[in-house]
Amino acid sequence: MVNSLGTTIHSRDGRYIFNMLYFAQNLGVVLGTALVGFVYSTSVTLLFAIAFSLFVCFMAVVVTCYRAPAVMHRHVVAQTQEKVTIARPNRRIMAAFFLSLVIIWIMYEQWVSNLSVYMTGMGIPMRDYSLLWTLNAGLIVVFQAIINWLSNFFSNLYLQVYAGIFFVALSFFTLIFAKDYMHFVIAMVILTLGEATAFPAIPAIVNSLTPHAVKGKYQGMANAWASVGKAFGPLFGGLVIDHGSYTLLFILAAVANLMILGLNGLVIQRNQHRVEIYK
Repeated sequence: MVNSLGTTIHSRDGRYIFNMLYFAQNLGVVLGTALVGFVYSTSVTLLFAIAFSLFVCFMAVVVTCYRAPAVMHRHVVAQTQEKVTIARPNRRIMAAFFLSLVIIWIMYEQWVSNLSVYMTGMGIPMRDYSLLWTLNAGLIVVFQAIINWLSNFFSNLYLQVYAGIFFVALSFFTLIFAKDYMHFVIAMVILTLGEATAFPAIPAIVNSLTPHAVKGKYQGMANAWASVGKAFGPLFGGLVIDHGSYTLLFILAAVANLMILGLNGLVIQRNQHRVEIYK
């Protein structure tokens, strides 16, 4: 819903809007992971009370500030009475993106689920695994600031998607050789660079490929397909590990992401010059 509301903002470029949404989300992760340890050591009840209070504050912000322009409401109602037609090249590129989100998130979820078992099995403490996610969120904030600055000098969001998928694949290739904690830190830095580059770019491109009447629908679809990958990721990883090994899982993840990179390059190159762009 937040991404859908973001499509109603026309005072800023779509890239800036989705980059800032991703930036703000991960700034919250940085603050949360940094503070939760101190609060938890004081009182778990206090931790829950703070979480409850923050959601109440968020609800107050939603009620008072989350208002799409009245003109936009009328515009959407008028258009949804007709069948909205999206050009075939637009639909092909978005289909490639939605498939990409499924595959990327299936592989990304290995970091969230199965990698913790792998690292602790190597004798690395769980607190060090948790620290990787604090590093992840902090680096996303830094990388997003850099990407926002670089956007003043280049405007090709497709290149941003290519680079992001490549770095995600490279992070799994790095894991194949990771035998100590520093290698996992390096792999996490590469992974973070990939997600900070690709994940905000995809909804920004989808926004530019869809008419006003269905922008919210396709932002929801992007999130839905990503959720499919998140749902099946731990199961996929568990099956590969049970019937193979962690090394096989990392190889499959790297190869799958490279295949998705090739698919996106092929689809985009064949259709990019014929797409219809919507502001």
